[in-house]
Amino acid sequence: SGISTFISRFSFFFLPNKFFLPKWAVNLLSYVPTAVLSSIIISNVMLDTSGDIFIYFNEKLYASIIAILISLIFNNIFMTILVGMMSMWFLNYII
Repeated sequence: SGISTFISRFSFFFLPNKFFLPKWAVNLLSYVPTAVLSSIIISNVMLDTSGDIFIYFNEKLYASIIAILISLIFNNIFMTILVGMMSMWFLNYII
């Protein structure tokens, strides 16, 4: 299984440079990072350890909402991370 993983991931380095994907495939692949990242974030924030949706008293959800608001207001990644982490610590302490 390790060899098949290696071949599938590194085969793109050995493909000829004249290999191009069709425009529709490139257009479809442009949505992959957004879909993958959003599914990772939503599952980490909204689900508890048993897989149930966890909304009430969810410090991750509240800290995420605060971080999103800071991101929209200030458009500064450092401030977003800093305030998001501080709100997570604070909410984890009080909830």
